[in-house]
Amino acid sequence: MQLLGYDAAVIGNHEYDYGTDHLAAYLKAAGYPDAHDQTVVLASNAIVPSGHPLADEDLFRKTHLMVLENGLKIGLFSLIGRSAAGVIFLILKIPKTLLFLQPLNSCGNCILSSLL
Repeated sequence: MQLLGYDAAVIGNHEYDYGTDHLAAYLKAAGYPDAHDQTVVLASNAIVPSGHPLADEDLFRKTHLMVLENGLKIGLFSLIGRSAAGVIFLILKIPKTLLFLQPLNSCGNCILSSLL
């Protein structure tokens, strides 16, 4: 996605298909966290325990603020919905150490944090 020039990418339920350790290794192989300067990776309502590479190595961000050349500011965030979170836990059997906050509350928090 970096080569295609995307500004941002989001972590969805299929990115967890092979587990959180595999996702962390994939992001590191793609150059993150340094690659956030080119294509930021977002997972706004994901809570990863400390000690896990996804959290400790800054492999994804909660929000991102883009400022366009004309000064327009655009705030970005991403959410995993309850149904997708259910798929991650029930079908993929990802350990419950990974949590997803309620999407509506997370949305409000992301908006508030971008205004401050």
